[in-house]
Amino acid sequence: MSKYPIITYDFPEGEKRNPFDVDADAKYFIYASGFSYLFNAIDFDKIAKVIPMGYKTLIILERLTLVEAGVAVKDWLNQNIDHSTFLMFSAALQEIKLYTGKEIVKTNTIYRPDNVYNSFQEAIWGNYEECLSYAKEFSLKNTTGILVTKVIRHESWH
Repeated sequence: MSKYPIITYDFPEGEKRNPFDVDADAKYFIYASGFSYLFNAIDFDKIAKVIPMGYKTLIILERLTLVEAGVAVKDWLNQNIDHSTFLMFSAALQEIKLYTGKEIVKTNTIYRPDNVYNSFQEAIWGNYEECLSYAKEFSLKNTTGILVTKVIRHESWH
């Protein structure tokens, strides 16, 4: 089993580095119910050609911290993150129940523990330290790498 999640979108062209790759220099990636490779420059015309519109949210993210076994193993954090929002992703797919409780889906998104509907808003954290603390706890319990990220931009991709 790979320690990296599967890449869904073959974007961008050039070097193909996984968002969980600690040796990669690039800092941005896209998540839209699947991962892109890392990149440093955003080109929306190219994104629209590679990531088909559908019932999903397209999120541009910046890598901040990779957590494994409860410990931050790589930190890319080098700026002020006040007034930012954060998301966490698991290297391994996680099974979650939809809000009806009848259907189980697999996702890399880690939702806040108080979530009910598994919505984008219920995955967002407003405090980096709280997000990092939960990432450490989650990685210990679930033996998977957790990538803590800063949300740069998000759009309904319909």
